[in-house]
Amino acid sequence: MDKINRLFKTNSVEEILENLKEDSSPFALQNLETLKKMSPTSMKITFQQLREGATKNLTEVLVMEYRLSQSCMRGHDFYEGVRAEY
Repeated sequence: MDKINRLFKTNSVEEILENLKEDSSPFALQNLETLKKMSPTSMKITFQQLREGATKNLTEVLVMEYRLSQSCMRGHDFYEGVRAEY
């Protein structure tokens, strides 16, 4: 748990990636490789969602989730991600 907190409790996705690189343990490198395959936009949205959601009640989180989902579907990235999976 200490390692997870040290590596992931940061102010940005970029800091997480840097922490994983610097740590270079098998755990860190495996997670770094996984994160490198992910959409940078989605990672940043999720990161911000987790930070903001921690201070909201359930109703507020559900509203936030709904608004984010609708916003993401207005762009082409969501549809391209779905298309690329299949």
